[in-house]
Amino acid sequence: MLAGSVTSALNVKVGGTGGPLMFKSKSDPTNAAAKKSGSDTLGSKSNVQANKAAGDAWEGELLQNQLPKAQNELQPQITLKSRGPSGKKVRVDAMGKDLKTGEIRLTDGKASPTAPHTPNQKVVYPELETHGGMVVGKGKPPYSGGTLIPPTKVDIIRKP
Repeated sequence: MLAGSVTSALNVKVGGTGGPLMFKSKSDPTNAAAKKSGSDTLGSKSNVQANKAAGDAWEGELLQNQLPKAQNELQPQITLKSRGPSGKKVRVDAMGKDLKTGEIRLTDGKASPTAPHTPNQKVVYPELETHGGMVVGKGKPPYSGGTLIPPTKVDIIRKP
C-alpha cells in the first residue's frame, strides 16, 4: 500500500508508512479496549520476538531429542518447492529418513497448540502429500538442491 492511511467502510485504519496497524471499531472509536490491554497494535514486536524464540526452542528440542528416536540423516530448515499445481516454496523445520523404512520424513514444529500455518504452508503441505516436491537452493547433505521428494505427508508436531 502507498504511504498514507486508508479508512475502510468497516472503519479499519491501516498504517501506511511502516507504522503499526491499528484497528478501531465504530463502537470504540478511541480504541479504548486496546489501550486498556496495554497495546493498540496487532502482533507487537516483543510478542513476535517471544513467539520466534519459543518456536526456535521447540525446533531445537525436536531436532536434538525427539526426532532422532525415529529418524536419521536429520537436517534443519530445508526449503522445498511443491511439484503440485501451485509450484510454491516452503521451508520445513526438519527433514530426515525413517529409521525403519528409510523413507523421507518432513517435520514442521509448532510451539503452541494454536500456532497457525503460514499461507504457503496451507497450500504446499497438502501438495507435498499428493505431488511431492524438490529441494531448492543448495540444500544440505544428503538433501542437495534438486533432490526429488516423493509424495510425503508433513508431520506437524505441536509442543504439548
